[in-house]
Amino acid sequence: PILGEKRAGKTIIAFEDLACERCREQMNIFHELIKTYPGRVKIIIKALPVTRFPFSSTNAHAYAYCAQEQGAWSAFSEKVITHEGALDPATLKSLAQAVDLDETRLLTCLQSGQPEAYKKKIEDLAAALNLTALPAVFVEQTLIQEPTTVEGWKELLEL
Repeated sequence: PILGEKRAGKTIIAFEDLACERCREQMNIFHELIKTYPGRVKIIIKALPVTRFPFSSTNAHAYAYCAQEQGAWSAFSEKVITHEGALDPATLKSLAQAVDLDETRLLTCLQSGQPEAYKKKIEDLAAALNLTALPAVFVEQTLIQEPTTVEGWKELLEL
C-alpha cells in the first residue's frame, strides 16, 4: 500500500504493524503528514504482523491485505489503528463492513493464501534488512530514527 501520491517527490518506506503502539502513533503521524503536505510525500507501507500480546495482529494484516485488493487499505488501516481492544475475527469483520468492503471478495481473498504469501515476502525482506524492531523507517534507502511529529518530518524531508 502507498499513502499519498504515487508520484510525490519524497518517499518513505515504513515497516509497520497495525497493532504495535509505536507503529500506530507513527501511522497517525503519516496520515497527518500526507494531509499537511498533499502531493509532496508518499509512504510505502510494508505491513508486518509481529504483535503477539495482548493479541496477535496476523488476522488484522490479512484483512488489510484484502482491503488493499479493494482499494481500501488506508481506510481499513485507519479503523484498525484507532480501534481499542482485541482484533478478533468479529471485530475485523465489523471494521471491514465500516469501510464497505465487499464481503464475498474479502472472504475469497482471505481464503486464497495471498495474504500469507505477502506476509512471508515482507518477513523475508525484513530479515534480509536485519530489522529487529518496528516501526522501521527508511528514507533514501537509509534506516532512520523516525521523527515523532509532523514538524520533525518536515525538517527531515526538507518540505
